Amino acid sequence: MDTARQSGCHDITLLRCVSAYPAPVEEANLSLLDNMRQQFQCDIGLSDHSLGIGVSIAAAALGAGVVE
Repeated sequence: MDTARQSGCHDITLLRCVSAYPAPVEEANLSLLDNMRQQFQCDIGLSDHSLGIGVSIAAAALGAGVVE
């Protein structure tokens, strides 16, 4: 983040992602979204590999501005 910002990039969205494919719902740990927002002072989102739409909907409800 420091390098990106020092290089002039200030419009950053940081995505939470579970690398398993498909990602188990119980590993989503969406409570990290708020932590990421506070720690990095940027917009947050979710790169979702889980089955169904539940995790994505929950992430959006928690403030994710991007879901992919």
